[in-house]
Amino acid sequence: LLEPRPLSVEEYTFFKIFGNNQKIPEIVNNLNHFIQKLTYRYEYDVWGQYVDWNSFIIAGGSVLSSLLVRHSTRNGSDIDLFFLKENPQLFKNAVNELELRLQNTYFIPRKTIWVDRLVQFDLFRKFTIQDIFNGHHFTPSVIIQLIRPSITPITISRILHSFDLDICAAAFNSNEVIISFSCLQAVNSGHTTCYDTPISPPKFVKRAIRFHKYQQRGFNILCPKDFDIDAFFNTIVKDCKQIPSERTY
Repeated sequence: LLEPRPLSVEEYTFFKIFGNNQKIPEIVNNLNHFIQKLTYRYEYDVWGQYVDWNSFIIAGGSVLSSLLVRHSTRNGSDIDLFFLKENPQLFKNAVNELELRLQNTYFIPRKTIWVDRLVQFDLFRKFTIQDIFNGHHFTPSVIIQLIRPSITPITISRILHSFDLDICAAAFNSNEVIISFSCLQAVNSGHTTCYDTPISPPKFVKRAIRFHKYQQRGFNILCPKDFDIDAFFNTIVKDCKQIPSERTY
């Protein structure tokens, strides 16, 4: 299934290409190769053993990054762990239990970003005062976001199809990688379709950061023909007041 392909006539007809990447990114050969990348970039071998994989699944950019043979940065995305149950109390319990288990290895500042929906763990490897004198920097080894999706019912398929870029529609459940058909097409063509093209300044900065990130990973962006890229580029950043309530987990 993972075979390079050119863009179709229909894709050239209905979309404009945003980006100048010439080569389709190379993809890992097998599951073991994927896990090696996930381990190198996100310390999966350390924290993965503590996750209840009956309740959580990884999805999004970190899965894509680990599918790529080459990547410009060690970990350019957070780990997004999506909770597969709807009950908010079960989510709270699962978050607390995971935090307790992770504390065997990490120091964990915890941030509640959206009550009952989104909690962030900044995972710092435990270190000593001597490490400080040796120049150890206070930067997290991994950032994990635990998300209880607002979609109902919660299914892996619906999680995958909720992303704004089809290249992000990839998940991992500790046993297998799951991707949508549109993600497969994006991986094979080296072009990702944006399903939420920004039409007003409040969304410009957020989308610009995401577009840039995936261009760095080797993918061009497919945008509708009527998307004004020049207006997008020339917008002054201070005019892009973001909407704080815009959350689509």
